[in-house]
Amino acid sequence: MGQGNRRMVGGQVVVVTKDDVVCVGLDVHVKSFHVAIWKNGQIVWQGVIPAKAEVLIKLLAGVRAGLKKVVYEAGPTGYGLARALAREGIPVEVAAPSEIKRKSGKEAKSDRIDSRKLAEMASKGDLKYVRIPTEEEEADRQVVRLRDQLVDRRRKARQQIRGFMLQYGLETPRGLNQWSRKAVEELAAVPLRRELRYCLDKMLEEEEALRAKIQEIEKEISRLANEKRYVVKMDLVCSHPGVGRTVAMEFLTEVYRPGRFAHAGQVSKYVGLAPLRWSTGETAKDLGTNKSGRKRLRSMLIEAAWTWVRHDARARATYKHLAAQTASGKKAIVAMARKLVVNLWTMLCDGTFYREAA
Repeated sequence: MGQGNRRMVGGQVVVVTKDDVVCVGLDVHVKSFHVAIWKNGQIVWQGVIPAKAEVLIKLLAGVRAGLKKVVYEAGPTGYGLARALAREGIPVEVAAPSEIKRKSGKEAKSDRIDSRKLAEMASKGDLKYVRIPTEEEEADRQVVRLRDQLVDRRRKARQQIRGFMLQYGLETPRGLNQWSRKAVEELAAVPLRRELRYCLDKMLEEEEALRAKIQEIEKEISRLANEKRYVVKMDLVCSHPGVGRTVAMEFLTEVYRPGRFAHAGQVSKYVGLAPLRWSTGETAKDLGTNKSGRKRLRSMLIEAAWTWVRHDARARATYKHLAAQTASGKKAIVAMARKLVVNLWTMLCDGTFYREAA
């Protein structure tokens, strides 16, 4: 090999040509990147660098001739690193953690081992990758997810208030299940010891503040839904019985670029509604659904499926048939939610409304 192929990588000489196969695994943290460079079946360099894209790009310059892929796991650090590498023309993928094969039983684990494993698995094609959203797609999704987070916090705040009432033997006001204004006002007027009154008032204040924030964010989501990039998609998705604006925006921001899914099974798995079955020989067992994706989206789709069944005669007939076959209303409604997802995906890909797609 010529001298021109010899490059310094982290203070070490590494020879790389365009005929080599180089894969890089990263274990990404807030303050550091653990890097493993895999070349032609073996690790040729491992080390730790500051968590800065420009430092990594400079390090990778030494192996660019044969670099086939840089890989790291999706996680709390987001996609900023992947975008920075892509802008420099570096082939980068973000691995789906739930799809990484793990050995059964206990095994050694460290950032060094994890980065090495990613590099090796990438070289063998053993990883599945997530689609990296654009900055706009990710920002839109974050608005919707913020609403979900606040809804969860409000649910917990309400549970805390109910627990307080149970603990001190307080009568539940009529309408509290729907959390009506009148029921809240009755709670605020319940005679209590000063200390208990103070505690309950603070809990009610928290619930009210969360309610106000959710309403504010819902206005922002409505504004987003009216943006040019969503108007046509919203019309299509909302034509499906059971799907309102909230469910539609949840679906559109989570299942961004629906055309990236090759078939219905992929989108069902992505949202966590694909059926799981275990079989060996003549024995088969239903293991429910794969539970991947976001739990909030999955629960919203199931709620939407119930509304669909109540308001659409064909859907109701299908649900009854499934319930009879499975002897389980729960399994039947999950199957209807899966059908709903496939309908929405098909409608978006084909540009058709519900009656045309169903």
